[in-house]
Amino acid sequence: HDLLYAIFAGSPYLSRLLLNNAEFAAKLLSAPLEELFGDIIADLQQRLPQVTETGQVKKILRQAKARVALTISFADLSGQWPLPRITRRLPLFAETCVSLVVSHLLRAEMIKGNLAVPEHLGSVPAQDLPATADLAKNTGYVVLAMGKMGGYELNYSSDIDLIVLFDNEIIRYTGRRT
Repeated sequence: HDLLYAIFAGSPYLSRLLLNNAEFAAKLLSAPLEELFGDIIADLQQRLPQVTETGQVKKILRQAKARVALTISFADLSGQWPLPRITRRLPLFAETCVSLVVSHLLRAEMIKGNLAVPEHLGSVPAQDLPATADLAKNTGYVVLAMGKMGGYELNYSSDIDLIVLFDNEIIRYTGRRT
């Protein structure tokens, strides 16, 4: 495969990802790349809300990031996706990750008692909130993407610049004040 040769000859980063994700790499050669990308997003949306341990969240995100980088690079280098699709997929992945992580962190702080459960979610104790509750939406907590993410211009090595705002009338801090 010329594509594999080009990757191994020209990109140590992608080469390392291929070697560390051999089972997934095989799928890149046989499955539709758009389907693989969709599966990565769906897997994140299903798995992350179920995880309570931050270390496990980080592991799942690293694995998904590697798979997304491989999927998008294969689509790019093989010419299967046009540039607008490629430049939209990276921010879509980042948006999904940020939303899921915000929900995870808000839930964790609600369980610790540092944040009150917003009234619109009912009088449910934080630990009983359904894992599928999207706490990143309608809870007075807003994350704005700036820079390349906000402009849908992310590349493989971009960082993301975020501004975080909150409405303390909706998401109330209840922890110890220092």
